[in-house]
Amino acid sequence: MKKIINFLKRKPIVILLLITILIIALLVYSPKSLIKTPPFQTNQNLPFGSLPQPSINPFSNTPSPLSAVSQFKESFLPQSISVYKLPSYSSQETINFFTPIAKEIGFTQTPENKIIDNKPYLLWKSDNGHFLADQQTGYFNFKTNLSQNSNNPPITKKDSLYIAQKWLERHRLVSSNTPSQIIPLVIYGQTLEPAPETNQPDAFKIDFSPTINKFPLFNTVNNESTIIITIDTQGKIISGFYNPPAILISSILQNKELITADYPIKTYQQITEDIKNGLLTITSIKQSDGQYLLSTIPLSNISYNKTELGYSTNPQSNYLIPIFKLTGTAKTQANQQVIIEAYMPATNN
Repeated sequence: MKKIINFLKRKPIVILLLITILIIALLVYSPKSLIKTPPFQTNQNLPFGSLPQPSINPFSNTPSPLSAVSQFKESFLPQSISVYKLPSYSSQETINFFTPIAKEIGFTQTPENKIIDNKPYLLWKSDNGHFLADQQTGYFNFKTNLSQNSNNPPITKKDSLYIAQKWLERHRLVSSNTPSQIIPLVIYGQTLEPAPETNQPDAFKIDFSPTINKFPLFNTVNNESTIIITIDTQGKIISGFYNPPAILISSILQNKELITADYPIKTYQQITEDIKNGLLTITSIKQSDGQYLLSTIPLSNISYNKTELGYSTNPQSNYLIPIFKLTGTAKTQANQQVIIEAYMPATNN
């Protein structure tokens, strides 16, 4: 023992080395390091269990893994997002919610209960049009005739936005800062079409792009905007398409207590792998002239350069499902470059 002590006195470097090895051993084999943290993404830890797949345009195309070489540009994404469970409402509660909305645009009749495609709807019907509301999701649409009295001076684009915005705000269907786009329309036969710049418009279409907690709402069933309100030049609201679940959106805007749970979203690596494996759905293929092609045509050289996290406006199994929207470019078989949009689930279940 004395020999060892004398040796260590003559070799202080050896003492420092032994102390360093001891500290490393304590850190590596400490009790905390032996406790393995289970992964967050297990069904036991997900409050609602595995989420259903979002509803995406059934006429769209899912490219096979070998048909395209995909690239993915990273952007900031959070680690989790809230999943909303749609509250259950009685038929009377649904009537109470939609009656003031329908009444303000001229539908004062008692609504009928309708079953369409095995889903319950409320229908207000008159000689001038209809107002139809989905009792399960809160989606609604309506259409009325153009104003008969055209003696008043026509309203401007800004007037149309003000009327539409305030009508939606009164019924707590959008927030005051919701982004929007105004498109002038002209009567063409029996329909309203985008107006040439030289023409006096007959109506204005206002597209709204609402958000929930700063996350956008995507219409994954068709390429239409999330909310569309059309107003004629006399200031009358003549049609509307409201794709999000209206009662849920209204509850969120009023800060009502809702059933929510945070779910982890896919990492960049998982998103990239899903793109390479073709686990997404292309819903839009647009040419440089703005015209759309069939979303089922073969594509190559696919490159995604923009990724947005949001929600599908079409609830599945009473949940508002998180989803990724990807935007990029591709080439057709004719070597034409096109702009594409695609969607994929944002969670791993």
